[in-house]
Amino acid sequence: MVLTRLGALLCGVIAILAHASILVRASSHDSELVLLVSLSRHGSRAPNPTAIKLCPNNYRNLKSYHVPPEQLTERGMQQLETTGRHIRQIYVDQKKFLTPSFNGEDHKAFEAYFRADAANRCGQSAISLGYGLYPDGTGPLGYAKQPIPVYMQLAENERDFTANGPCWGVMNHDLVEYSQNQGKTLIEEHAQLLSQVGEVCGTSFYDNSGVENPVLAIKDVADMFLFDRDEGLPMTPGLTPTMVDNMAQLSFQQLIERLYSTPQQRTVTIGGFPLLLLRNLNEGANPNRDPEKATKYYSYHGHRELLHGLGFMIGMKFHFDGLPSFNGSTPLHPGTTLFFELHRRKDDDGQLQHFLRLFVWSPQSQRQAITLENCETDCPLETFNSFIQNHLAATGQWQQLCNYHPTLEMEAFRFDTVRAPALRSIQHETTSASSYSTSPSTLVWLLHSSICAMLGAAAVVLVQRIRRRWSYQPIE
Repeated sequence: MVLTRLGALLCGVIAILAHASILVRASSHDSELVLLVSLSRHGSRAPNPTAIKLCPNNYRNLKSYHVPPEQLTERGMQQLETTGRHIRQIYVDQKKFLTPSFNGEDHKAFEAYFRADAANRCGQSAISLGYGLYPDGTGPLGYAKQPIPVYMQLAENERDFTANGPCWGVMNHDLVEYSQNQGKTLIEEHAQLLSQVGEVCGTSFYDNSGVENPVLAIKDVADMFLFDRDEGLPMTPGLTPTMVDNMAQLSFQQLIERLYSTPQQRTVTIGGFPLLLLRNLNEGANPNRDPEKATKYYSYHGHRELLHGLGFMIGMKFHFDGLPSFNGSTPLHPGTTLFFELHRRKDDDGQLQHFLRLFVWSPQSQRQAITLENCETDCPLETFNSFIQNHLAATGQWQQLCNYHPTLEMEAFRFDTVRAPALRSIQHETTSASSYSTSPSTLVWLLHSSICAMLGAAAVVLVQRIRRRWSYQPIE
């Protein structure tokens, strides 16, 4: 009897030790979150300025917006504030990754970095997200609110969220080519729908109305109906929910076909953002990174075109239930946000390994984990790098595709907001070191300076001679 009890007790102890061993092994493989990057679509906005000409019968709704055309509405601001609250819930309250204050732990450095596309609605979206992430009461002692700095380029200088400026010729050529072929075919196939919507609007906006390209006109009208719905405005007289949904389906198919049909188009559409993303992630994996001073969260704010294009490049498609679908993709809710979590853990040999976990969330949908087409859920950072690098190696970077080769004068005054605050300290060293090089741009500058100096000296000599002649003129 005693031996039986001792045997049972011994088995229990062995089971407990085995379970503890499993827990120890599991904990040794637990990961640590070291960096967060998010990319958000701006919130709901007012229709484009062209809408009043494309659909004059919607005049009453267009005048009901309390913001200028194409700008962020109060609904859009609420959506991004909700996004900020979601980030606070996950990364401040649950994961304890971010501190409750923008000022960071022990107030040593700002822990977040906000950058937006040049469009006003993107900048306002970033600020609205900040309201949710850092609500009243989280500001520095004595000031309840927490203002956040948002970095933006001038529209003519923007290269990382879009390269529309340098690539305008290429993109316009693609638009015309699409409009004359597949885009035209789709318009013909949807002639009945477009005719009905044209009667509702009071114009044949889809038939070379002269306001803008028919494909873009369809997009603007479809967007207008969706934004009206977001704002809770009544439907334009004669319009039905089915017509709104069918217009959204047509517009979305044209968007995907027009911008992403070839790998080269995807590269051009999203500009320099893929390399900006890789730079942030790789810096986060740098063993020399100072966690006390480095940025912990990069918050980027752009347009739907950037999110879709980046998704195609890395091997994912966005899908939201209830929205129109084309080739496995659906449109994006306003405020849709893609999260890149950079984790690290030690392998069996004690070496640190970095990997990514991706999530997508929107104000109208739950948070979802994303598995890329050619990578596991915990996607190794090296593999993720290869997706973007291999794509760009195959297509060439957007500068090559758009034949963009800026001179020194073109780029001299372009303020660089690409690099994060963590890198500001090394920029001066890099600039100082490069100032001693004899690169072509340096030689051009020296040549210009020499010519200016010679012209200045010649002018001084000429003035002196004229003055001497005046001083010897006889008095009459």
